[in-house]
Amino acid sequence: MGVSSVSQAALLDFSTITLDGTAPSYTFTDATLGNVSIEYSGGYQLDGITNIFGGVDSLGLGEISTNPGIVSLSWSNAISSLDLRYYDLDLNETATFRLEDNVSIMLLANPTNNNTLSNNVLSANSLDISNSNTDNYSELRITGADFSTLTIDFTRPGSSGGGSSFGFGNATTSISTVPVPAAAWLFGSALLGFFGFTHRKKRI
Repeated sequence: MGVSSVSQAALLDFSTITLDGTAPSYTFTDATLGNVSIEYSGGYQLDGITNIFGGVDSLGLGEISTNPGIVSLSWSNAISSLDLRYYDLDLNETATFRLEDNVSIMLLANPTNNNTLSNNVLSANSLDISNSNTDNYSELRITGADFSTLTIDFTRPGSSGGGSSFGFGNATTSISTVPVPAAAWLFGSALLGFFGFTHRKKRI
């Protein structure tokens, strides 16, 4: 699969965000997404905001053994696209994206050529890449009609533990077109007919 080269998207700056709540549940408010909820479950050991991967403030994903960790996101304002950056995926780690119906995900950038995306699963090869390597990330874009949830299952097969993290943002809000009721069209047609009749009557 070819990967287009793009500049890093304008993701949320987690260094300026304060998460409300305690593990495993957090919330915060964003101008575009609205009320955002983050829920961790399964085998995880690194939750909330971390900056140990490339010095970037992001949401931690630390798996324990082969039991997948799970992070579930939801937000109150439906959107049509969302950019996501996954940091420090290596040593055969995988991230499976569970998406809503009619929603898809694509890989936009992969500077180290370490990761592949297939059937909504982002997979790393066996290389061990330093946490401080700022190029070890994958840029992804999720698109669809009016979606408001995302779930990621993350695991490192055959290892007792590991870690990665992710950030997201650059959301595009869905715009709903409000249909005009049939009665309004009929009323408008009647008004046009009335004024047309009045105009013709004055010319007699």
